[in-house]
Amino acid sequence: MKFKTKVYAAIASTDTTAQDKFKDDIFEAVLATGFLCNCDRTRTAPLMLDLQTNYCREVDYYPKTVSKAQDMLKIHMDVI
Repeated sequence: MKFKTKVYAAIASTDTTAQDKFKDDIFEAVLATGFLCNCDRTRTAPLMLDLQTNYCREVDYYPKTVSKAQDMLKIHMDVI
């Protein structure tokens, strides 16, 4: 069976609890990224550009939870 990611392939033979946790974590990360992407782009453009630039340099600062995305936005808004 072919898996979409190496990480998921590594846990495919383990119990379903690890697979469920992996799926939940990924879903939360997608929600966090969606939260950031749907904010007011005129005010958050510098933050998004920083995240994208760092990701291109293989430095992943994208938040993994919605709570961390909210914190990131709050800090950014307090600075500008």
